[in-house]
Parts: sequence; structure tokens; C-alpha cells
Amino acid sequence: MQRNIIPQEHEDQFEWFISSKENVNLSSYKVDAKTGLPLKYLSDQNEALWKKFHKLYSNGMKRSAFLERLQKGPFVSHNSCINHCLPFAFGECDEEHMSECVECNEIFNLFKELQSLLEDEQQEILKELQEMLKYYLAHLTRKGYLNTLHTVLVYSKNQESNELEIQAFDHWSNDNRQDAWFTTSSFDTVFNLLNPKPKWVIIMSDNRPHYHCSETMALVSKWAE
Repeated sequence: MQRNIIPQEHEDQFEWFISSKENVNLSSYKVDAKTGLPLKYLSDQNEALWKKFHKLYSNGMKRSAFLERLQKGPFVSHNSCINHCLPFAFGECDEEHMSECVECNEIFNLFKELQSLLEDEQQEILKELQEMLKYYLAHLTRKGYLNTLHTVLVYSKNQESNELEIQAFDHWSNDNRQDAWFTTSSFDTVFNLLNPKPKWVIIMSDNRPHYHCSETMALVSKWAE
């Protein structure tokens, strides 16, 4: 069995090309399952990137080796459909999108049609339902693609109406880990935003590793100081 060894110069050329922001966008919210490193969203289709690479390095890496690295590496090919391009949804893609998804747009077309059919007094209800649906879709996206969002729910009772009030605080981080520091910093941010500030709090843990650990409990115990 004969193995073709690629010269180091060719390897360096590939690494330089694939590290350029013109060709790749690093994900700030999703990592590769094998390496734990951020996924790399390619700015164009694989074949188009190969042509660009070959134009720069005509005597460099062969086409088969180049495409094989893209297929086996932590790379995600750019999707020219604007509805399906997640980096664009999170403000990380400046590439041109040439198409839209008819099925994805059906939900927006539905609400437009309802707006034209309903009376004025029903428009506010429709708007609220539309916002609720957007939040739900955003939640599904977050569950599938984000590992750095933490939602803190604060329950309080209105002294006048005796009704239970719930406030939700979403805490975002560029760090891909959900560790003790991330959890406690989320809580700390929320408690500083509350007005009036609570005299005491109860934290309900779901016994996940980043909550139920000595480091988290040690940090929480120092809040009063």
C-alpha cells in the first residue's frame, strides 16, 4: 500500500487559506463534536473554494486532497439559501444569498394573510401570537445550535395583587463552556439588574454537572459578602 505524503509547504498553504476570514467564519456558538473546537463555516461552496485556492497555489495541494480535508474537517459548507444559513441568522455571515425557502416563508405569508383578513381589534392579539411563535422558534434554534445561552427565571409575588410574576433573563457568552463560572456570572448579572434587589433567593438546581459542583456552591456562598 502506497501513501502519498503531502509536502509541509502544501499543508501550510491549506492552513493559511482555511484560516483566512475571507474564506471561513468561526462559529461562536457551536463546536465540533470530535475536537471540541469551534465549527468553521465556509464562505462558499467547496468547489468554488477549490478554484480560489488553486488560483493562489497552482502548484499546491491537489483537488482531491483539498476537498477531502474540507469533507473530513470541522467545516460547514455555506448555504446560499438565506433561510437556512445559520451564521447569517446570528450576524456572522456577510456572503450573498441567492435564494429563499418557500416552506420556511409560509409562516410569514400566513401572518400577512391573517393581518389582511382580521379586524383592527384583533390585530393586537395576532401580533402577540406571532411574537410567541417567534420566541418558540428561537428556543428550538437555541436548543439545537447554542451551548452558551443560560436563561434565569425569577419568580416573585406582587404584594398588591398577590399574583405570581415571572421574569426571564437570557445570559449570552462567547465562551463555549457552561461551567461554574458561567452559571454564577449569569446569576450575578440578574441579581444586579433586579430592582428592588431581593433579600434572599432560592436556586433550584436540576442536578446538572455545571450546577451541582463544589465550585458553583463555593461561589454562591460568597454572594452575601
